[in-house]
Amino acid sequence: GYGYSTAPQREGFDVVEAAIVFHKLMERLGYDNFMIQGGDWGGLILEAMVHVDPSRVVGAHTNFPLAICPRNIAAILDTLLYGTELDRKHLNKDLANVIDTIGYMVEQATRPETLGAALSDSPVGLLAWIVEKFHGWSDSSKPLLDKFMADELITNVMMYWTSNSFTSSARFYKENFGRRDARTALVVASEWPASVPAAVSMFPFELHPPAPRIAADKYKTSQVDLMEKGGHFAAAEEPELLYATFKKFADVVEL
Repeated sequence: GYGYSTAPQREGFDVVEAAIVFHKLMERLGYDNFMIQGGDWGGLILEAMVHVDPSRVVGAHTNFPLAICPRNIAAILDTLLYGTELDRKHLNKDLANVIDTIGYMVEQATRPETLGAALSDSPVGLLAWIVEKFHGWSDSSKPLLDKFMADELITNVMMYWTSNSFTSSARFYKENFGRRDARTALVVASEWPASVPAAVSMFPFELHPPAPRIAADKYKTSQVDLMEKGGHFAAAEEPELLYATFKKFADVVEL
């Protein structure tokens, strides 16, 4: 339901359903095994793909590590008591960012059609809603247009406007977070399969950066790269840095 992709026609299309679609796509393209990389929703779908069929995933690289979940409560407490200063800094930032950024997600997860009706009627409103995320979820020390080109931002907004897809994209939040039977939290809280090598890139202006030791523990990896700049939209803001860390991981994965 994003951009020009067809909107789901039934309730319940969440990250697990999306993961199944991507697995089927790779099968139809003729790939039995493959690596995956993801951030933002891609980071959640990446986790779901690993849990749906880990036998086909030879490596998973995420720049949106999701490590605050029930299975990590003990690790969080341990970090607060015994973690390094860097670990505690990341954990405190994560908890603070949850409060600072939760508003938009609550609105989209509970009233996507109401919000969609307003933003589908106002191009300026739609631009403000989307571009605010690019500004707030990236390097706050720089002006917006020093991080992204104006054409990039306008093109992103136009993908929603010309396809009238904001409402369907917002509804994806409801399917994942606003339903009593939502499976997304269960996917994030699940044990990472030991058979799937993983690597993590942590950008300093990411929304919810977990403590590095917690990320390493959850994903069972020794490759946790702490980047010097960049934020949530790393593929757009710092593509060369993201590619370099992914390539470092890919070079050691057995295909």
